[in-house]
Amino acid sequence: MNDPHVVALFYNIQHGSSVDYREAEPHDYEEGNFSVRIEDKKVCFTMKAHYATEEEAREAVREYIDRWEFTVGLRRGPDTFKLVYQDARIVDRKPSRIANLSVKIWAEEPRVSAKLTTLLQYPGPRQ
Repeated sequence: MNDPHVVALFYNIQHGSSVDYREAEPHDYEEGNFSVRIEDKKVCFTMKAHYATEEEAREAVREYIDRWEFTVGLRRGPDTFKLVYQDARIVDRKPSRIANLSVKIWAEEPRVSAKLTTLLQYPGPRQ
């Protein structure tokens, strides 16, 4: 990737057997560098600030998550709410315009070599 950007981080809600979130309504929260969506036992942190790596983005939400889990634990007891990291959505803000793929085929005697160039845009009239 030329310019990676973490768009969102995804977490699953983990809880003990004495808790049931099936009827819980979705909620949205706005924070400084990210927004939070909680729905269907999943939490999505949509990043407002730029983070180039998954690790940077996770570090940006770590204190928020720790405080959230701690507060819920104090109010409702242990094992009622824990966020478990699942995945990140990362995009390339400056993707390459040309993708090259080389293919080589070997047979017993004849050898064939082919090169495929995939162009992701049409050439302009002055190129």
